[in-house]
Amino acid sequence: MDVQDETNFAFTLGYRFHDKVGVELLAALPFEHDIHLNGDNLASTKHLPPTLTLQYYPLGGTQARVQPYIGAGINYTHFSDEELAIGDLDLDDSWGAAGQVGVDLLIDDHWALNAAAWYIDIDTDVKVGGTDAGTVEIDPVVVMAGLSYRF
Repeated sequence: MDVQDETNFAFTLGYRFHDKVGVELLAALPFEHDIHLNGDNLASTKHLPPTLTLQYYPLGGTQARVQPYIGAGINYTHFSDEELAIGDLDLDDSWGAAGQVGVDLLIDDHWALNAAAWYIDIDTDVKVGGTDAGTVEIDPVVVMAGLSYRF
């Protein structure tokens, strides 16, 4: 099975509780994916994948103009609106690991440009008509660029 790519609006909320350590929540509007088998559109689903990461800033300090970081954490994915051309489709919610790399480029004391990428392990058990049909691995690489504000 092949899960099609999707682009959507996402945002993050982060808090640095130590000079070199912070947490960040990645949230987004639900993603909608078509699921193909041998090139044919077999099914579709929506999913909501909030992801929480613990981040490490090796340069530390809030005054560094360039602030690279890495993160590791956990993802919970809720599937909804599963549709199958013939029969019932059920995708189980998923828990998985997540990894992140990113960089903040400070503009001034409050504003920064941000670029980040996450790898998220999203595997879901599939049931068709109530019968186990295997596992679908979505495992996206999420890429984001944005503007951030610090309080």
